[in-house]
Amino acid sequence: MVIVKERSIAVPVRIPKKLAKNLDKIAMSLGYKSRNQIIREALEQYVSNVMQAKVIEVRDYSVDEAAKKIDDYLSNNPGEHYVSEIAEVLGLELNVAFKATQKIMEEGLAEVKR
Repeated sequence: MVIVKERSIAVPVRIPKKLAKNLDKIAMSLGYKSRNQIIREALEQYVSNVMQAKVIEVRDYSVDEAAKKIDDYLSNNPGEHYVSEIAEVLGLELNVAFKATQKIMEEGLAEVKR
């Protein structure tokens, strides 16, 4: 079996001395070969997180408009849902989503599962 290493490039970065000392402590205590290895792993994790992050566009809806959107969403997606999940999917401001959900519950169109 042949293992091909990915080519890398050097990226010079300046960091504060205190951070460098902390990286050295971490490297020593966790068995890393160098602070570069820690920095490389941290950057890989950060880039991975950013690449997987979703962009949420919040739309400006009134409570009545949001209630209609939420009612439609619940009709098409039966089951249990968190208000925060619905707000994210529909792009609603969280406070508007909670008020709209309260309105829907008062109208008997949805209920809280306990």
